[in-house]
Amino acid sequence: MFLLNLSLDSKIHLAPMLEPVETLGGCVLTSSPTSPKCIIIFVLKNQNVMLHCRPKDKNWTKVKCNLSQEDFFDGEIVISKANLYARLTSSSRNCLVFTTIESLVTGTASWSSLWLDPYLNTFHNMPDQYLFRKQIVKHVVVSKEDVLLVVVLFYGRAVVEVCFFSFQIGEDGKPCWRREKGMNRCVFYLGGKNNMSFSINHDAMQHDCLYILRSYDEKELLYKIDMDDQTSVFKLIPDEVIMDRKNLCWIVPPRTRRIKKEIGTSSHMIRSIEEEENSSDISRQWADIPTDLLELLLSKLSLVDCIYIPTVCKSWSCVPNHLQEAKVWPWLMYCLKDSNLCKFIDPLYGKEYSMDLKFLGFDSDKIALHFSKDGWVLVSCGNGNNISISIINPFTRRVVKLPSCSLCSDSHSLSFSSVPTSPDFVVFGITFFALFTWRPGQEKWNDLNGSSNPGNFYFARNNPVFFLGEVYCLGRTGNLAVFDLETMECEVLDWPEPILSEKPAREKEDCYLMEIEGELISVFPNGGMEGSFRIFKLDQSEMDWIELDDLRDLTLFIDRRSSIAKRAPWESCANRIYFPRFDDDNKLGAFYSMETKKYYPKVYGLTEPLNCVWIEPNFNS
Repeated sequence: MFLLNLSLDSKIHLAPMLEPVETLGGCVLTSSPTSPKCIIIFVLKNQNVMLHCRPKDKNWTKVKCNLSQEDFFDGEIVISKANLYARLTSSSRNCLVFTTIESLVTGTASWSSLWLDPYLNTFHNMPDQYLFRKQIVKHVVVSKEDVLLVVVLFYGRAVVEVCFFSFQIGEDGKPCWRREKGMNRCVFYLGGKNNMSFSINHDAMQHDCLYILRSYDEKELLYKIDMDDQTSVFKLIPDEVIMDRKNLCWIVPPRTRRIKKEIGTSSHMIRSIEEEENSSDISRQWADIPTDLLELLLSKLSLVDCIYIPTVCKSWSCVPNHLQEAKVWPWLMYCLKDSNLCKFIDPLYGKEYSMDLKFLGFDSDKIALHFSKDGWVLVSCGNGNNISISIINPFTRRVVKLPSCSLCSDSHSLSFSSVPTSPDFVVFGITFFALFTWRPGQEKWNDLNGSSNPGNFYFARNNPVFFLGEVYCLGRTGNLAVFDLETMECEVLDWPEPILSEKPAREKEDCYLMEIEGELISVFPNGGMEGSFRIFKLDQSEMDWIELDDLRDLTLFIDRRSSIAKRAPWESCANRIYFPRFDDDNKLGAFYSMETKKYYPKVYGLTEPLNCVWIEPNFNS
């Protein structure tokens, strides 16, 4: 065993390691290995034992830590300010234990502990019951001498939210966790055999992002999570480059002086981030274009281009505005962190727009998007019992405020029937324990706890659909429950029969329900991240799911918050299923072609917002 310096290509040999390599967990050095004070410390996984030695020692010292019989180390270890911290796990508790390095070396260590569960009731994008679905990844890392707990909440392979907590000693002398707002201009590298943190002081270098290794669906994935943009990207680490999945680790490459500068952009209320082409070589004046040709061109333009047409020149402003006839399809909307800006991705044209949401008066750090319909979005701000709720049209800046509702923090499905100005407007929500509704004029939400929530029905985590005057909810196996808005009762239908013979694993339970032109369509993934899709249409006369081979002229935009089915604006984009992901280089949306049975542009390496919703642009007041 030896220490390797990659920059100098030199080695420092250590005492022979007698323990099996597979039992070795994380390793820390108290100082530079060239220092006589340097101590190398190993933790043994699934044991209550640590090893330590100095570079010139001939043997490793084995220390059995004074812990409970059921406690053992999970392999994660860090040091800060002369203290040693290690992750502890057992059948009954999940803790961080700590002691001084000196006491460990002298064999007099007395261990203190702190629970690793400070995050309950702190996530605002995921209901409490999902915290217990083994979708939480926790890592301890030292950043600027502070010990931090990084908690990443996943839903399947997707990142939902990230929280940071710093280790503190309270006024009562007891250890505790304190919620931190951000990463303080750092980059974290988490997972594998070690965790690392680097402080970024140069404005031209990206900061406030974290990289994390995660095993999912028998694959090893590398995630990059951008906390400023609130997006994530994951890439597949091919099996052929991994000799041993259990021994992946982060290393610091030799320093380089080259710094890649990022190009900044200015912000407007709504703008295209795509660079404008130089138009100086256009020989003819825009006003000279024949009217009939101009009208033909207008019919092919995007919605945003139609908005700006009248501003080009005086003659163009006299042409009938094609805004009403413009082809409209869903955009992907998501909010940035610590900013009042939200972004919109046009998945078909590959354009990105931004908009200022100051008119909401919300704390931008806590905004959550839940559902959209006809250009209106249901948003909330806060968590726990202090949640503000509004339905907004970001394009017209209209806001309809709803009563505060603590149930929204537990809700995994929200929906509303129509635009808020409609007389039959109603909001419907599902929690793990109850159903709830709200109508205009009510001072509080109607909690339908009890018989209204059928105990023998497993709600899938997708948006309910208002259909034929009732609310249809898709179950995890493909059966249906219907909520009657008049009787306020929920009934599990005997028909159609479930599509799946058994409930899928919770982390793979994604399925989607949507309505188009009086028809109900359901979508079920089939075969993991690179698998296909099964699509069904409800035969209302026979009450049976009919499987479809293709979508013909339909295009689907699916997400667990809001799924939309549309007639394709062009034949070239029909028969596709779009996801809430996009290629960061050209902003084109990611989709699955039902014709070729392939993903485009790829499966891995796509950008996915942490909290987003599909929305159909609506500029009508």
